[in-house]
Amino acid sequence: MFGFLAGYRPKCPDFTVWTDALECDDSQTFDSGELSIGGLRWKHNKFPHPIERIHICGRHGVTLKIVLTAFAANRSDFVTRIAAVEDVRYFSRMLNEKFARVIPVLEEYLKSQFSEGEEQNYLSKKDNFFDWIDQSPDPDIAEFARKHIELKDKKSPSLSTLISRSIHPLESAGFRFGKSIPKLIQKRRGAMFHSMPELDDKDVRSWLVETQAANALLLFHTLKDLGLLLVSFCENVHALYEYAVFLKKGGA
Repeated sequence: MFGFLAGYRPKCPDFTVWTDALECDDSQTFDSGELSIGGLRWKHNKFPHPIERIHICGRHGVTLKIVLTAFAANRSDFVTRIAAVEDVRYFSRMLNEKFARVIPVLEEYLKSQFSEGEEQNYLSKKDNFFDWIDQSPDPDIAEFARKHIELKDKKSPSLSTLISRSIHPLESAGFRFGKSIPKLIQKRRGAMFHSMPELDDKDVRSWLVETQAANALLLFHTLKDLGLLLVSFCENVHALYEYAVFLKKGGA
């Protein structure tokens, strides 16, 4: 969490096999390998300059006590979100990997935070119903349900609706995502998980922006939920240079 707040990039995973030749007899030689697994520690380099750090204790109107209190109250959720954000920023290399990593985590978070009362009640009942079916001692019942039960008159909000709702508090803090982003992300999610689309150069550039927007949403809401005042980030482009396009000051 502290590395996440400071914007201190962790070391990428490193896998190395060291071998030593062993002579067994006159005609055979074997290699004994030792696997070295690294990347579990932070990089041994200079810490980022203060203006390049996302957060320093006392900045953005929050103290360490406030951050730790918020983190301890919902530790598992924060760890899940932070891991997804860091994976997209530092570890995943392929665009489809980045998108597939952030979207499920973002969608679950948005459902829990931006679904309205009746929608939350519907989602809870739906999950309880299908959990009850899955726990049936008769596997044929679960199999029949998966094949033949179809939900109609769904009251659950679409992903684009949830994204639009989540953008409003960020825009009031000085961010800008554009009116088209919610529908573009939803369309991309459907295209990626349900088909194998052919992409041209223009579409790849659009996919990159959509992936950055999704990760930025998860990043900024995670910082907000830890107690940080988001309005300060619009004046600190250096720490979040890859998301400067979503900062009014940085993208102006």
